[in-house]
Amino acid sequence: MSDADVVLRARGLKKHYQLSGGLFGKPAIVKALDGVSFELSRHQTLAIVGESGCGKSTLARLVTMIEEPTGGSLQIAGEELANASAEIRKKLRPKVQIVFQNPYGSLNPRQKIGAALEEPLAMNTALQKSERRERALEMMKSVGLRPEHHDRYPHMFSGGQRQRIAIARALMLDPDILVLDEPVSALDVSIQAQVLNLLAELQREMGMGIVFVTHDLSVVAEIADEVVVMYAGRVVERAAVVDLFERPAHPYTVGLLSARPKPGQTRHDGSTLSVIPGSLPAPHERGQGCRFRARCAQVHARCHEAEPTLQAVREGHEAACFLLSPQA
Repeated sequence: MSDADVVLRARGLKKHYQLSGGLFGKPAIVKALDGVSFELSRHQTLAIVGESGCGKSTLARLVTMIEEPTGGSLQIAGEELANASAEIRKKLRPKVQIVFQNPYGSLNPRQKIGAALEEPLAMNTALQKSERRERALEMMKSVGLRPEHHDRYPHMFSGGQRQRIAIARALMLDPDILVLDEPVSALDVSIQAQVLNLLAELQREMGMGIVFVTHDLSVVAEIADEVVVMYAGRVVERAAVVDLFERPAHPYTVGLLSARPKPGQTRHDGSTLSVIPGSLPAPHERGQGCRFRARCAQVHARCHEAEPTLQAVREGHEAACFLLSPQA
């Protein structure tokens, strides 16, 4: 991708939290993100995948400037966010918008839908009230809502409709980057497909880059161009979506794909899914070595001594595993 197309760039991004330890415990540092790097371009969908607690939602909060990074570099539209002034952050915020998992929780139940859509315009533009209303109606049409919905309240809509409203509100300022944090996990499968198709259509029309945070690999297969697999605050694999699904390189990615239901498979058809044994290590108990070592069937002595770094598997595909190294 050319530099002109890149809308988001992270290099060694970190987010650490200080734990007090309470009355008798020792203070500890939780490394929620510990050196994450990636790029996002216009018209591209980058999926961030991993189990709960891997750091993917923390990453979403950093990208949307809800929280500030502890270290590393995060650039939006070429502007560095680390130690950025309040003026720069104010300028960049309209360029990045987020849609959360729970559409009802992200909407004010006492605010009509039209007012919710017009609010970002009132806060960030000089448009008159009539112009804001017109823009809101246009966006409602784009996401499949009717004009009469403008004066209704959130409780009057289905879950799928509420998520369409949340997407519409996020797009009111024509952002360069749309962050989606588990946006369809609370929806029925048929509604999920409708929302995913809508997102793909809006991306073609508006050209924004999408960061899609999810644990659902079936959704990733439908929408993503590139995938970043995270484990315990680190990137363990990064590749184009087809390459990752067809030739995963890291044992953790292999495990995630093996645990994914196959087309036509049901809970009662006698087939079984592979399950990765164990669970994510606590953020303050990761120690030295590979963070996946306690759950890996191919662990060896070197995995306990040092932490692997990303290396090229083939063009456009990287993984962090000693099994890929000649010295292993």
